[in-house]
Amino acid sequence: IMVEGLALGAFGTLYKITREPLLKQLLKMVIQDEARHVHYGVLALREHITKHLSDSERREREQWSFEVALLMRNRFMAYEVYEEWFEGLITREQWRHFVGDAPGMREFRHVMFSRLVPNLREIGLLSDRIRPAYEEVGLGKYFDGAAADQISGDQMLSELDAQRAAAA
Repeated sequence: IMVEGLALGAFGTLYKITREPLLKQLLKMVIQDEARHVHYGVLALREHITKHLSDSERREREQWSFEVALLMRNRFMAYEVYEEWFEGLITREQWRHFVGDAPGMREFRHVMFSRLVPNLREIGLLSDRIRPAYEEVGLGKYFDGAAADQISGDQMLSELDAQRAAAA
C-alpha cells in the first residue's frame, strides 16, 4: 500500500504534466495496472488487519504506516542538496518552504497522499488514535478521499485529467 501509493504519486504527477502522447499512453497503462495492485492490496489487507491482528499489532502497524508516510513526505525535501549547497545561505526553514512550495512537489504530494491516506483508512490503519498525528503534519485533508476499492484506474485518470484542465 505504501510503495504503490508512492508509485501512483510519481506516475500520476508525470501523467498530469506530460504533453508527449506516447509517454502519456504508457503512463495511462501503468497507472491502471498500479490501481489494480492497490485495489487488491486494500481488499487483502483490510481482511487481515481488521480480523486477524490483535489491537496491539494493529496499533504497531498503524504507527509504522504513519512514520513511513512522514518519511515519504519529508524524503522529497532534498535536505542533502540544502546541506551541500545552500546551508549558510538560507535557513533550513527557508529551504523547507522553498522546496515544499514548489508546484511540482506540491502536486506530487497531493497525488500521492490523496490515494495513500484513504487506503490506510480502508484497511484499518487510520484510527481515531492516529488521526491527530496526520492532522498535525498536514495530511488530514485526505481522510475522506476515495480508496482504491472505491475508484477505478479510469476514474483516477479522469480525476488527473480534470485537475490538469482546471490548472490550465
